Amino acid sequence: MLFAVIAALAPVWHVYVSADGNDHNDGRSWKSAYRTIQHALDAARKEGGSRTIEYDGAFQLDHTLVLDKSLSGLRLVGNGAISTAYVVTGWKPDTFNGIHMWSAPAPAGAEPREMFVGPNLVRAPRPRLPSKGFYHLAGLTNGAMEKPWNEGQTEALYKAGDLSDMKNLGDVELVAHHFWVTSRLPIESIDD
Repeated sequence: MLFAVIAALAPVWHVYVSADGNDHNDGRSWKSAYRTIQHALDAARKEGGSRTIEYDGAFQLDHTLVLDKSLSGLRLVGNGAISTAYVVTGWKPDTFNGIHMWSAPAPAGAEPREMFVGPNLVRAPRPRLPSKGFYHLAGLTNGAMEKPWNEGQTEALYKAGDLSDMKNLGDVELVAHHFWVTSRLPIESIDD
């Protein structure tokens, strides 16, 4: 019974975030809601006890949302979306490597790994090689065999013809499934 009394006395911190709010508000009601998720998270870090951020609307972040141990126990609930995605506009017919397509400029520094298209935001498949199945590594180079498995590898052998026609290596990722994880690795160079 004593536990129930203590729990009832624990401070409860609850703030609201709305696309129509203002970060100069106190956030304690929908009428005085904060404007940004980040402002609410910064305020939550200063509080103790039970904390809830309730949001309504779509929130576009220009950086990754960081939920660290200082926010342990925080409830983030609401309607809408919190995203670091950006809308790409200005699409026009174009030609790339002799193939007719549509293109549009992406924001500077953007390195997207997925794209959603249309009013229903359907995930667009990424270009990949091979189009079905997988390439399989042919083995590791001699020096790689002496390295402990947890130090990683910087070289691998591949089957002749699999990667020979690879262009624009700066735009290519090798997706390796191993040790129950998936690694996304840039390719520095290919030596036929």
